[in-house]
Amino acid sequence: MRRPGLLTARRSSGAATFDPSTLSLTGWWRADGSTGYANSTGTFDGVASAGSSGSRDLTQGTAANRPADGTALNGHTPPDFDGTDDAVASASAISTFVSASAWFFWALVNIDAIANNNASAFSNDLVFGDSSQFFGIHLKANGGSPLVQAYQWDGAEKKAEASISTSTWTAILARYDGTNIRLKVNNGAVQTAAAGNITTLTGTTRCSHTTTYPFNGRIADMGVMSAAESDARWDDIRTYLNARYGVSV
Repeated sequence: MRRPGLLTARRSSGAATFDPSTLSLTGWWRADGSTGYANSTGTFDGVASAGSSGSRDLTQGTAANRPADGTALNGHTPPDFDGTDDAVASASAISTFVSASAWFFWALVNIDAIANNNASAFSNDLVFGDSSQFFGIHLKANGGSPLVQAYQWDGAEKKAEASISTSTWTAILARYDGTNIRLKVNNGAVQTAAAGNITTLTGTTRCSHTTTYPFNGRIADMGVMSAAESDARWDDIRTYLNARYGVSV
């Protein structure tokens, strides 16, 4: 006889739902199912299980630059960035979230539009990165065939690029293992670029970039760590995103 509750941790497809809190996260931000995005205080709340210091919020103190509450996704309300001047940030250096020699990142985004089409990755729409532009996840318009770029500076620009769609919920998955930047979108092919370690990690942490290279769209979930998990971990993250937000990425 099957024990009661045996399947409670499984999705209807039979795949186990992964819990990101089991990772050694340095930052984790996600749409809240009960209170929504805290637009009144400009806070994208950090999840308490991320990092040794607990909750690490991304905030915007200037009301004019605060993202709005986006349309709820499976009961969870994400911040909605306007693509003009909205941003949230941390006063902590990016070195508290990623290391020069290893990092792991994911984000569940719904992109409204991409404004920039510049040759340098750090001169395109910023999803997450540092104020000094030595590391970041960027979006490039690419003449109507948009790209997501996982970028870092090791004395020269190094980036892996993958095609990405607008107007649909999409998982961005990226990692650096000390040798290669690896990037994929949803369950697509992995794109790889050889890279050395990041030269400078003193800039502060940003999600979108006020006035310069802003993100335009919603972010439901975003996580980062200063270690290079395997590519297979991306499948775990996808099962979590699909189960919590009712998407198929």
